[in-house]
Amino acid sequence: MESNLYKALDDAQIKLDMIDLKILELTQVAKYLIAKTSDNPQEVEEVKVVLKNLNVNSNFRYCDIQQELSS
Repeated sequence: MESNLYKALDDAQIKLDMIDLKILELTQVAKYLIAKTSDNPQEVEEVKVVLKNLNVNSNFRYCDIQQELSS
């Protein structure tokens, strides 16, 4: 029983690591999109709307991207 618990914990950690990698990838995409569209304020706003929708419709954290983009 104890080994099953450890296996479940290991599996959960792997899934969390995969989620962290996806968030990092999406953050990089967001940085690229904002940089690519920075000369057009309307496009920048459209990108921000997409990111906000990701935040509302999933566990994706727009505020983390905002913090990352600020640095």
